[in-house]
Amino acid sequence: MDNIEILYKEIKSGKLVFPLNEEINQISISNVVKSFIEATCIKGDGRLSELSKIFSRKNHAIIFLADGFGMNFFEMLPDRSFIKENFYMQGTSVFPSSTGPNLLSLSTGKWPGSHGDLGWETYLNQIYDSATLIKWERSRDKKKLSDLGLNLEEVYLE
Repeated sequence: MDNIEILYKEIKSGKLVFPLNEEINQISISNVVKSFIEATCIKGDGRLSELSKIFSRKNHAIIFLADGFGMNFFEMLPDRSFIKENFYMQGTSVFPSSTGPNLLSLSTGKWPGSHGDLGWETYLNQIYDSATLIKWERSRDKKKLSDLGLNLEEVYLE
């Protein structure tokens, strides 16, 4: 069995989660928040429309992001905990499920394949080296990318 077959088998068994556009994730939250900032409402079916309705009924919203906090930890919380009492729906991570790509997806409303941050470290052609984009530094010596002459547009738009 090759790696792709193993991957599909694990997804089908439920051991791995396959992020889909229809699932609530950082991208859907980002787009719903953006729609209210622009004073429009997202139209659509399913959970995205449901999420949009939740935001439209509230005067204030707090989006709580706990990096590495899986539902297994949620289940261990006491029933009267703040998180459980205010929980509405479970979302999924984008893939890859690393901190950097997920935070950038939340802030841009784009999938990692579109914004280009695919992991903790990313190879940048501009410096012929890898960089930790969430820290904005070259990986090997922690030198700031701006000190190397890079800006956001060069990294994310080229």
